[in-house]
Amino acid sequence: MAFGAWILPLLLSPRLPAAPRPLWPSSVALALVLVGALGSLNAACYAGLALAVVGQTGWSARRALWFASAIAWMPVLGWLTRDLSDSLRLPLRLLIAGCGVLPMVMPTLRTPSKSTP
Repeated sequence: MAFGAWILPLLLSPRLPAAPRPLWPSSVALALVLVGALGSLNAACYAGLALAVVGQTGWSARRALWFASAIAWMPVLGWLTRDLSDSLRLPLRLLIAGCGVLPMVMPTLRTPSKSTP
C-alpha cells in the first residue's frame, strides 16, 4: 500500500522528460542492485529500485525528498518500528510516503486543464 502511494508521481506525470537525463542515477541504481544481489543485502536492492524509479523523472531537490521517502515501503522501516503497535505502522508508512509524494504531485494537480472550445 505504501509503495502504491509512493509510485504515484511516476504514474501521474504527464510524460517523462524528453531532455537527456544524467546517467549517474541509473548507474548507481544498477550498482546497488548488483551489490545487493551478490551480497544478499536486500536493503541495497530496494534502494537501487527506488533510485531507478526516481531517476526516470530526472533529478531535483523535490525528487531527492521523494527518493528519501522510499523508506516507507522498504522492509527496513518495519524493522526500525518493530516496537510500535501494528495499528500504527501502516499510517506511519503512508505518512512518510505522503511527505515525499505531496511535493511531487502538487504541481501536477495545480496545472489548469486546457479545454478545447
